[in-house]
Amino acid sequence: MKTKTRTAVAIIAAILIINCVHISASGTEAVIESKEAHRGDIIDIEVCLKNNPGIVAAMFNLNYDTERLQLLSAQDKNLLSGGMFGNNIYDLPYVLLWNSASEKNFDEDGVLVVLKFKVKPDAKQGNAFINLSYDSDDVYNVDLNNVPIEIKGGFITVTDNTTRRYETSPRSETLSVENNTVPKNADDTNAIIFTLNQKTVSVYGKMYEMDVFPVLKDDRVMLPIRYVAEILGARVEWKETAPNIGEVSIKKDSSLIKFIIGEKTGYKGNSTFNMDVCPYIENFRTYIPIRYVADALDVKIEWDEKTNRVIIF
Repeated sequence: MKTKTRTAVAIIAAILIINCVHISASGTEAVIESKEAHRGDIIDIEVCLKNNPGIVAAMFNLNYDTERLQLLSAQDKNLLSGGMFGNNIYDLPYVLLWNSASEKNFDEDGVLVVLKFKVKPDAKQGNAFINLSYDSDDVYNVDLNNVPIEIKGGFITVTDNTTRRYETSPRSETLSVENNTVPKNADDTNAIIFTLNQKTVSVYGKMYEMDVFPVLKDDRVMLPIRYVAEILGARVEWKETAPNIGEVSIKKDSSLIKFIIGEKTGYKGNSTFNMDVCPYIENFRTYIPIRYVADALDVKIEWDEKTNRVIIF
C-alpha cells in the first residue's frame, strides 16, 4: 500500500513539475510601445520581446490604424536572425518575418523591430491602434515546438495641433556660402537635412535613421526617393516590370510624377522631361538626383558642398 501511495505521489509530483515548467516557459510577450504625437509628426515605435524562451523563426502580421497613420519603414534590430519584411510598405497586413537556418535558438530579450510611422495631417484626435497577430504555427524553436506569445498592442495618441511646426517657421533669406546658396535659417527646426554617405536625417528638429544614405554618383547627388517623398507627404508606388526594373510613381495632391529605372526620361502629368542621369535601384531603394526630386515634389532643395548636406525647405 505504501509503495503504491509513494508511486501515486511521485506521479502527481511529476505532473505538477511538468505543469510548472510549462507555466514558467510561457509568459512570452511582444509589447508594442505607445506614444503621444501631433498631426504630421514622424515617430518611432519599438516592438519589444520579453521573457523569450528561445525562438528560431517567427512571422507576424502588422495591422494599424490606416485612417490616422502611415507606415514609413520597419527596421530590424537583429534580436532574431534572418529578417525579411514585406516589399510593399503599403501592404496590410504588413508581414514581419524572421526565418533562420541556425541550429540554436535566439533567447535574448530586447527590441525586435522599430516601426516608423507618420501621423497623417488630417488624423482625428484619439488613439491610433498598432497591433500584431500570428498563427500558432508561425513562431517556433529549433525543435519545431510552437512558442506562444502574448501580443500587447500599442497606440499612438493623436493630440490636437492646429498647425505643424515647420509650416509656421519663417521662410528665410539666403546666405551665400562659397558658390552655394544655403538657407540662412536652414537648421534643425525648419528644414529636412540629408548628409552625404550618412544614414541619419534631420527632420524639422528630430533625428531619424534610414537604412540607406544619399550618395554621389556621376557627379550628381542621389537621394533615396521614398524617404524624401513620404516625409513631405507624398505617396510612392512601385510597379515592377522585370527583376529590379520598373517605374516609380510619386503622387502628391493632384500631381503625378513617374520615373523609369534605367531611363533618362521622366513623366509629369501629360508632359515629359529629360534627365542627365538615370534613376537606379540599390539595396532595394530607388535613387533619383536631387534636382528632379525638387521638381517632382515642388520643394526647394539646396546642396551645401562645404558640409556635404542636402537641405530641403
